[in-house]
Amino acid sequence: MDRSGNGTYRQKVDRPSGVLPATSLEWVSKSPLAGGVPFSLIRKVMVSHVPIVLSPRRILPDLSVDMDARPSASILIPIFEQDGMANIVLTRRSAELRRHAGEVAFPGGKLEEGETAEQAAIREAYEEIGLDPADVEIEGRLITSATMSSFMSVVAIVATIPNPVSYRLNPNEVEKVFSFPASYLFQQNVHSVEFWPLADGGQYEMHFFDFGEDLAWGATARILYEFMRTLSQAAMAQ
Repeated sequence: MDRSGNGTYRQKVDRPSGVLPATSLEWVSKSPLAGGVPFSLIRKVMVSHVPIVLSPRRILPDLSVDMDARPSASILIPIFEQDGMANIVLTRRSAELRRHAGEVAFPGGKLEEGETAEQAAIREAYEEIGLDPADVEIEGRLITSATMSSFMSVVAIVATIPNPVSYRLNPNEVEKVFSFPASYLFQQNVHSVEFWPLADGGQYEMHFFDFGEDLAWGATARILYEFMRTLSQAAMAQ
């Protein structure tokens, strides 16, 4: 599959030279969740989930971000139920933005003074896609990670929302909102990983998810991957 973002996808991936070809991880398509992710599993997992703190050096060895400090930003992972199964909401950012234009992303942004990560994620979701704060039920923090492009610590927060729910997009920030069954992430040829070279001869993982004309990569894909892994481990432990 062509993951260049040129022609196949709306998003362009600026790869360094020396990238190894994309590969699939065998455990993904063999997960019991490939046949469906029960909505009830989300709450069951998050009620006892210990938030992952993804060391910056697991992403990039020379990435220096203070993960113990107050997070710089947060994102919301909105999940709704349809026919008993979990569905995830994503956005495509506006092509007019100065940073990360046109990329696939969760609603979210920087924390304002005095805000918690949860409050910021809910506020940003309202500002970007018009998601009513009263419709958002926080289930817990999934992961604190670091971004390579802006050197910030970002908290990913899982939330459940009603179905149906109405959206009101802010065209200055969001071009499109879309959703998909969480089980889609486990299907063959949806997820792949590349190994990008480092100056010291090492490598780091770059994850990708195929959404038809859209390609999620970078921080969004990394969060999706960690969510998949968390859910799958819980399902296999049952």
